[in-house]
Amino acid sequence: MTPEGNGAGDDASKFTAWADAALKDGLPPETVALCFNLYEEADSDDFSVQLILSDRYDPDCDDWATEEIFTTGENLYYIPRNNDEVDWDEALELAIRLAESYLEKSSLSFQLNKLRAVAVGFVDGVLEKVYENDAN
Repeated sequence: MTPEGNGAGDDASKFTAWADAALKDGLPPETVALCFNLYEEADSDDFSVQLILSDRYDPDCDDWATEEIFTTGENLYYIPRNNDEVDWDEALELAIRLAESYLEKSSLSFQLNKLRAVAVGFVDGVLEKVYENDAN
């Protein structure tokens, strides 16, 4: 999906459409956590988001997000830098807001809210938990 600005409402609906399309077949039954991986694109002025599903979750160790049972691969959502106006921490904050909105507005909200966790973070950094379900 190509970026079209950082307006929160517009981006939230585009992000939800992108993620719902990626998960059109639903969540595999073994899914326990979801992570939105952030990348700083080397060959463009964008940040990108990749969705992964995992059959593991450890609240004390972010390595669970490397155990993928599903990934959007190269089907990425792009967050534009707008000529360096958006730095990494702003991209992270926007991605967190998009993930929070996705949990509320997705056609899969019911399933997503049964997961143990949903997180957002740069692939080589600390994950920010957007949602954690201690009941599971």
